[in-house]
Amino acid sequence: PPTDPFTDFNPLASQPPPQSKRPAAICPLVPRHDPRQAFLSEVLPTQLPSSWNNEIYDEYRTSLQDDLVATSTNKKYVIANLTTIAKENKAHHMEVVSAITIRLTETTDVNKLDIWCLIDNICKRVGGRYVQAFSERLILLMAYEMPNDDPKMCERFSKLMGTWHKVFPDRMEEVTARFSTPNLRHGLDAPPPKRPRLA
Repeated sequence: PPTDPFTDFNPLASQPPPQSKRPAAICPLVPRHDPRQAFLSEVLPTQLPSSWNNEIYDEYRTSLQDDLVATSTNKKYVIANLTTIAKENKAHHMEVVSAITIRLTETTDVNKLDIWCLIDNICKRVGGRYVQAFSERLILLMAYEMPNDDPKMCERFSKLMGTWHKVFPDRMEEVTARFSTPNLRHGLDAPPPKRPRLA
């Protein structure tokens, strides 16, 4: 019979072999060595469900990249249109949430407020699963992905945040304690280091 190396060389062969340390989970939506990987693996699925629709995810992400940018001339219309698409795809809400989250991590600070306005609009006008999904990720997203380099953007974000008491009632006590003015620009109590951004 074939030999068992563990039995042959371990005097405590009756005990099970030690378990190797499990590799860290990764987000399959970005490359393994992407500098955003550690953060995204905390806020996005590390295993895509069988119902995952890559076409919906890709199309929504492309729309974000092409239509909702800092130079867009009619952002209200773009946000309304993207909200409608999100509503039409409620059954695949995580594809939409994932596309929005990844866009937040790669866009410029100037454009972040636009993405947050989209999140706000989807949660208020569509609600349901989107509120739950963004509520679960709200603290981490705010800690890392608030627009915090421009005082005017900070002020506008603070006003937006002030409308969330009915949208994210279970999160607002913590949000207010950590992110309200004058602490808005400081994020978490112990601010995380600035993460590298992709161009």
